[in-house]
Amino acid sequence: KAAEKAIRLSGTKVLGRNMVVRKASDVYCNRLFVRGLKEEATEEEIRSFFSSCGTVIEIKKNYDKMNGAFKGSAFVQFKTTDEGKKGMSKNGQDFMDKRITVEYSRPLKTRSDFKPEEKPRTRVFVSNLDYNIDDDTIRSFFDDCGFIRNIRWSERNGEFMCKGVLEFDSEAAAQKAVEKSGQMVLSKPIQAEISAPPRSRRSESGNTVFLGNLPFDTTEDQIRELTKDDPKSIRLVRDRATERFKGFGFIEFHDKEKADRFVLDNKDARISGRPIRVRECFESPK
Repeated sequence: KAAEKAIRLSGTKVLGRNMVVRKASDVYCNRLFVRGLKEEATEEEIRSFFSSCGTVIEIKKNYDKMNGAFKGSAFVQFKTTDEGKKGMSKNGQDFMDKRITVEYSRPLKTRSDFKPEEKPRTRVFVSNLDYNIDDDTIRSFFDDCGFIRNIRWSERNGEFMCKGVLEFDSEAAAQKAVEKSGQMVLSKPIQAEISAPPRSRRSESGNTVFLGNLPFDTTEDQIRELTKDDPKSIRLVRDRATERFKGFGFIEFHDKEKADRFVLDNKDARISGRPIRVRECFESPK
């Protein structure tokens, strides 16, 4: 009964994240984690110890990545979940004159398990602002929409860029603010739109390529010549303060196949006689 109550808690938020609770039999019953093993324990000896429970198809001992020393633990995988359950009966027994602990292994995670939770769209990008606008004026203008939690004005070299980002306390408030786009604030009609949420650090589509070691006078036309195609976008990264090119950039293709082909075709590519680095981009360019 206690286990059933615990399972019903699955989906409950704990510290801002949804908790997942499942039966061990639904997770990974044929793979066990064993700890408390002696340093001299061999895979054959571990296999023999668990052989009475069923067919052991894999033994994986854990070693320290720095010094290579055995950590006294191992994974034992059986052919079936029923055999794995039998293997749990070895928990607390003595192996080579030492008591061991046996427990179910955590399920192996894949990339799909790390999908970020979608964040609420509460940020509004505002532009075409009067140069003399201030926090009080913008709060007063959007007062009927909802509470503005944060205001961030855009500046460059100390100069106001006549735009900014407002963070509201709810999506509904942000949507109401967008509906006021075009209305006059001081001397100008304000432009308001939902601000795009921060990009995931991992590129899920795989259609973006990183270019490095580029000459500082590289142009987009030179990059376009390398592609032999019409890419979705080319971005040469520049310093925000000085606008100087930093020597690297990104190409976003229309699909992963074209991106992969570009990487293969340009391993030894040069621009202005300089060898450049070309690789798949695992992080979305900011």
